[in-house]
Amino acid sequence: MNDELATLRDAWIAYQHSGHSAPLDDATFHALDRIYDLTREEPDSCWELILEILAADDSVAVQETLSAGPLEDLLVEHGDAIIARVEQESARNPHFRSLLGGVWKNAMSDKIWSRVCAVRDLSGWDTEEWEERNNFGHE
Repeated sequence: MNDELATLRDAWIAYQHSGHSAPLDDATFHALDRIYDLTREEPDSCWELILEILAADDSVAVQETLSAGPLEDLLVEHGDAIIARVEQESARNPHFRSLLGGVWKNAMSDKIWSRVCAVRDLSGWDTEEWEERNNFGHE
């Protein structure tokens, strides 16, 4: 992993653990903005970053945002190019398989979405426990 990706990984993880209430200083904003750009312009780097983030921190706070953010965006933008990697990683890595459980279809093609659904693990997602943990429907 190069220095830029390591810096982005660390800043992204720190922001997720702040509960998104930390001020977006220049460094944090740059990291979030750069990751957004990676999902669209540099899919290989984004893929590497997603795996590095998950390896460094597989907490609920990170998984929820990583799955519905960079991973979902990457599948929307570059699904055809990365779906084989997604399937391979899911077959060998239960944490990644679980991470896929938090991905929504969004604007993915039906073909890519069906392949994601075939390899994801929904355990802990879309359940009353998950809703309760996230305080959905409660003030």
